[in-house]
Amino acid sequence: MALKSGHRIVPVVFEEAEKQYLQFRGFRTGSIRLDPDGWFFPTPFIIFADKYYDFKFKPSDVVIMTYPKSGTTWTQEIVWTMMHNPDLNNPKATLPLLQRSPSFQLDFANYSFPVNIAAPGTFLHDTFLQDHPNCNPKDGIFLQLTEFAEDPRIIKTHLPFSLLSPSLLETCKVSSL
Repeated sequence: MALKSGHRIVPVVFEEAEKQYLQFRGFRTGSIRLDPDGWFFPTPFIIFADKYYDFKFKPSDVVIMTYPKSGTTWTQEIVWTMMHNPDLNNPKATLPLLQRSPSFQLDFANYSFPVNIAAPGTFLHDTFLQDHPNCNPKDGIFLQLTEFAEDPRIIKTHLPFSLLSPSLLETCKVSSL
């Protein structure tokens, strides 16, 4: 199976699957590899891969692309404050960072966690449906929250360039750590 990005999905099986299982204990849904780049993802990535590739970035967007654990949250907070709260008096500054600067790809990871933080009946799921009654949570709560975020949007992702829109760099600002 091929994705819109041109990557081919290769299921991770046998010894390789066992190694992934031991090294990444939080993900219990299986793994895939995307060739030719060799990226490893939890299997639910397949559900959202083409949606990430087709995501419509705006000229006013700032995309923060980082490796995990490289100062992403700190960078998000600084960029959001510079753009939305330069005088340090914006009441939205008390909202969780996830609401102010959405994590673009959290949906597939969420499906892989032992506890789904956006499952029906959770605060996130129910609040999302209350605020967006015409939206389907199965289409990706975090992806849709990114679409609905206030302009200018500050969007966080750990995905590589090759899995995102080819026009990303021509469309918006990108900060990469």
